[in-house]
Amino acid sequence: MYYQLKPQTGRARHDRSVLCASRTLDIGQTPSCTLLLPDDAAHEPALFASIVPLESGQGWCIVRRCDWADIRLDGEQLGITAPLKHGQTLAFGTPAGERSFAFSVHHDGTYDEAQGIVTRSLPTHRSAWWAAALALVATGVSLWVWLAGRGTDDSMAGYDFDQYAPSIYHIQADSVYLMRDTVVGGRHQSLVVRAAELDAPTAGTCFLTDDGLFVTARHCVEPWITDEEWDGVALNAQLSPAVRMAVEAETANMLAGTDVMHVRAHCVVSRGMERYEFYSTDFIINRQRDQIVCLGTDRHPLYWRNIFPVATRRDMELGDMAYVASPGLRGTITLARLDDLRAFDGQPDKRIAVLGYPVSDAGTADYISRVYGNSQHLTYTPDSSAPDACIAMSAAINKGNAGGPVMARVGKRMMAVGIVSKGDASATQGTFWAVPASEVSELHARGDSLPVEQVRFRR
Repeated sequence: MYYQLKPQTGRARHDRSVLCASRTLDIGQTPSCTLLLPDDAAHEPALFASIVPLESGQGWCIVRRCDWADIRLDGEQLGITAPLKHGQTLAFGTPAGERSFAFSVHHDGTYDEAQGIVTRSLPTHRSAWWAAALALVATGVSLWVWLAGRGTDDSMAGYDFDQYAPSIYHIQADSVYLMRDTVVGGRHQSLVVRAAELDAPTAGTCFLTDDGLFVTARHCVEPWITDEEWDGVALNAQLSPAVRMAVEAETANMLAGTDVMHVRAHCVVSRGMERYEFYSTDFIINRQRDQIVCLGTDRHPLYWRNIFPVATRRDMELGDMAYVASPGLRGTITLARLDDLRAFDGQPDKRIAVLGYPVSDAGTADYISRVYGNSQHLTYTPDSSAPDACIAMSAAINKGNAGGPVMARVGKRMMAVGIVSKGDASATQGTFWAVPASEVSELHARGDSLPVEQVRFRR
């Protein structure tokens, strides 16, 4: 059983109806809303209401999320909440006019709950002949654009990326803990040695896949892994708490010859009113390519774990990915597999789109951005069995985009081919690096079975 919201008056964005069953549907003017209403430049965008499934699983209700919004159910002003029934009409008053939607319940087998929230284009009133003619013209225009200038964004800009908005989330690490691993009463335990809140919480993007994974960049959940402000000389007072703890833990482990300490971060994944909490230790992370670097002296050794390339060790950067199973959610983003990435082999001009939350000058990330660009190159191992480094791509990304999906068309499907890792400040044209999505999809396909850790040491 599922419901459909179909526009009746005015023009809904992209003239689309919405199908949903068990997900929360946000309606309003904020970019995080699946059903977008017209905005008014004179006022701050607002979240009007949400349609949520009943706990019984046998119906839905609408919940008011804005006390001043004009929301009517069958002509009557909505209170705080009300159950929804087949045949009812929802109306929302906006500065641009009223927008009304027909609510209908269906059980016809044309929709699968695992699809999450689905948007579909409404049929037009044109005849089939006109529809076919327009489609032919559109195809000709697209072909002309592709032939005339592959450097334009037209091939991607016309795609409806709004369908992926409900699968794009914030991720933020707000505190860190130095843990000591010990045995108490014959049982292994981790005891908190020290804790600290981050003065500037790390903010990035994560996304929800169609097989229920929250995927992001590793440095979004382990903010100490990429700190570039430490000179590697001393644990001075200016060093961030996260890096201090990471160095202390790694040094203790190296001197003890076994793991006796570790660091974990508290992470929050959120979108609108949705909020999920994890520890960095909950995420699947491949540390096989990490390198432990000695940056101290023989008398005062200091050790630090690194994933950024050292000399020719470009494969280290493949470790900048992390994923965790969601609490029973399903997104709309498909991860590319190894075979899918062959489309980038020897084709440096594949068009891409990066989805995520950019960080503004004020340090906030309030809206989902869509940035177009192109791939530059992808290299493989000598036996061509897998990528041997991140994919080089070009787009004007923001640091808040880290962890977000890099979307590209592979065959007839749009999928995530990469995970935004870092920008290249020394390069031109907004070059950045993306971890191939196969690093996640192939590992998850193996049952999250991590390879034996083979951390390399370097003085």
